[in-house]
Amino acid sequence: DNLSSLKKSKDINGNNSVASSLNSIVKKQFINMTDQYNLYASAITEMEEKIKALKSIMLSDTFLKNCQHMELSCDAISRGSLGGLERKNKKKIFSDSNDGSGSGSGGGGGGEEPTNKIIFSSQHTVENVARDEYFTPKQSDSLFWCFYILYNGYNSYEYETNYFTAEQQFKVQTVEKVKRGDNKQILKDNKISKKCFESGVMGNITPKILHALCLFYGVNVFYVHKNTYYDMTINAEKPTNIIRYNAETHNYSVSVGVGVDAGMSNQSNTSLKVCEYIDKIKESHWKLETLDKPLRAITSYSMVELVNICNKFDISIINESNKKKTKADLYSSILQKL
Repeated sequence: DNLSSLKKSKDINGNNSVASSLNSIVKKQFINMTDQYNLYASAITEMEEKIKALKSIMLSDTFLKNCQHMELSCDAISRGSLGGLERKNKKKIFSDSNDGSGSGSGGGGGGEEPTNKIIFSSQHTVENVARDEYFTPKQSDSLFWCFYILYNGYNSYEYETNYFTAEQQFKVQTVEKVKRGDNKQILKDNKISKKCFESGVMGNITPKILHALCLFYGVNVFYVHKNTYYDMTINAEKPTNIIRYNAETHNYSVSVGVGVDAGMSNQSNTSLKVCEYIDKIKESHWKLETLDKPLRAITSYSMVELVNICNKFDISIINESNKKKTKADLYSSILQKL
């Protein structure tokens, strides 16, 4: 009652009470805080958009080509000057440093080439990896990231700052596309249910889900697992990429230099290597008819067919008792090998 009377009361000059004045001040402060929050939120959103735009520029082929032969002197950085910024032919830099005839960063000829140099080069991303021919993603779901690299390019993978968020975002977007009905005929023709695809995408990627992703996004993959292979060629006009399993590390590796990140001069040479590799794999490995199991039921094979498969994989058809293996033994030996 006292508080109520205090709120309604006025002072002798007819002004509002202390409680009303405080209430007015609090309201004004709250409005100011709301305005500041909206201002900060708007600034953050604008900054995020600028970061996305900058990232897009840095991942572009034009930017990487411009950075390829750029070198920045550490001395120039320490002086706060860009005087040490130079563009040179990379081959000339290496030859100059070897024969001692190169010029210094700021002087005339005959000086020693500065050793403290920071080299900005796109070769750090694609060409160095291409020398190894295969790249193994460090993330736990390495099969997913192999596909991600093939679809978005190696540069997009390397410059990613939050792999967990990128993975979840890609998977959620894929599920949304499936729910929307994108490429539903492709999934239907290959007897892939929407429910199975959606649940499979959101977990760790299996070879069957990899195949579904290849179908959905039109990516060609030649899949190699131990002594078997499965051809996931979707579009013959597009380059074929190799994903293979490493039994020692239990991770997947992807062929690089083909597709999004490869230059035209590099692409034909790399494609030739891929074709040669695929031909060798087809000769020495077993072609999977389905990704569920490596062999059909034993009753669908004749004894001669099983013997031929054993010869292909150098599997002995003689048992420890120096007798010919039975059909069941041959089948079991082949399964173990595959």
